[in-house]
Amino acid sequence: MSAGGRSLWPVGVRGAAAIVFLIFGVSKFVNHAAELASFRHYPVPAPGTLVYAVGVIEISGGLLLAIGLLTRLTALALAADMLGAIVVSGLARWELVSLTLAPVLLAAMIILIWFGAGDWSLDRHLAANMSRRCAAFLLIFSGCPSFLGSAAPRAPGHADLACELRKPY
Repeated sequence: MSAGGRSLWPVGVRGAAAIVFLIFGVSKFVNHAAELASFRHYPVPAPGTLVYAVGVIEISGGLLLAIGLLTRLTALALAADMLGAIVVSGLARWELVSLTLAPVLLAAMIILIWFGAGDWSLDRHLAANMSRRCAAFLLIFSGCPSFLGSAAPRAPGHADLACELRKPY
């Protein structure tokens, strides 16, 4: 699936995973008693604190995935969350959601770690703006005659790389 040559599948992966993480993260707070009862059966320290910590990770991670900000780092944190779910509640207690949905979400996070956020993301937008700022910086301080005017002094044999960068392709 693409729009104007742009691949949209990372956006779909991000969006679907964000919805799931937000739903499960919010449930850690809305259904706190039930979540806490589940966590007390797991071999984890401080289950009361851990329910809140996992909820915060899943909500903040879901929001960051939804807007495509810090996607690779967020996906890494959420992949660790899913590994914990698979090991602690899936393999240790044979809970179905941790043996079905958690591995799918882990695979989605690995995809996002590998491929990034995709075109429709704040990560891509910030990277594009950063590239423009770096290019502008190079143009200003390179002595490019077309940028500074024809009166700008140039060293003999000066390779005008910044001017070459400005040429349309």
